[in-house]
Amino acid sequence: TDDEQQIAASLLWLLRGDAVQRVFAAWHLGWGPAQQASGERWQAPLLAQLLDDPYSIVRFMAHQSLSRLPGFADFEYDFIGSKSQQIEAKRRALVISQQRSRELGGRTLQHVLREPDGTLRQPLIDRLLGERDDRPLSIPE
Repeated sequence: TDDEQQIAASLLWLLRGDAVQRVFAAWHLGWGPAQQASGERWQAPLLAQLLDDPYSIVRFMAHQSLSRLPGFADFEYDFIGSKSQQIEAKRRALVISQQRSRELGGRTLQHVLREPDGTLRQPLIDRLLGERDDRPLSIPE
């Protein structure tokens, strides 16, 4: 599809995948070797999208990875808090990441869902979130 040709696969899994895909994609965005390979300045607003995910493990992992990014080490968030707390945390994370987006400069790329000026491609992100696979899953431990 056009999305698969233009957007990094990890971000498609992060935003529209099922809960297992979302949790693994979120974990990898906080993984040191992945950050060394791709940088660590573009992931925050995408991880923020998961702070109000229907699955608590996805929210937990998104916060864990977010806290490993510059500017988020002390980011407070309760992954089992109320929906309104989750939405407020998402808003705060997006504000922080927007303030830091200037640091991206000319390195922003379409495949990480940013415009050339560093702003998020929010309508596209919203569409992908709307396509998210929210089928109930039971993940045995």
